[in-house]
Amino acid sequence: MSRTKNVYHGRNAADTRKLQSDLRKAGPRGKIAAEVFRAARASSKANRFINGGIKRSKGGYDSYSDLDFQKKTEALKKLSELLEVDACGLNWGWLEDEEAIAAPFLLLVDLPVGQVVFHCTDRFAGPDYSVEMLGGSQRENAVIGFCDSVLGDVGVGG
Repeated sequence: MSRTKNVYHGRNAADTRKLQSDLRKAGPRGKIAAEVFRAARASSKANRFINGGIKRSKGGYDSYSDLDFQKKTEALKKLSELLEVDACGLNWGWLEDEEAIAAPFLLLVDLPVGQVVFHCTDRFAGPDYSVEMLGGSQRENAVIGFCDSVLGDVGVGG
């Protein structure tokens, strides 16, 4: 199993920070990979952790799911900003999903190993998506493959 896959499915925050740091050191493509990884992992965790959360000292309650969706949104904002500056040859853009009420915007990025699609509550910087959306979802495999290729290109392994 690849280092990226281990971290993606793991629960070690230090390993996650180290992987993202190594990706960011790989230049613009690595920074894109780090944010794609961050958004995909947060989305995956948000959908898994429906129950549980954190009680705040000033009252109130933040569910783990809400916290992960917040991380995902932050990552998508940063990702769209990075892609606006230098998409590193990747096709990407936004579509609106009229059937999705809670998160009506889709950010699509065509990675060399597959397309990733993220639902988002907000539309951030960037163009409309200009080609046909691919059917099916292999987001996890595409994210892990892309991150592994970036780490391999700079000689940072696991």
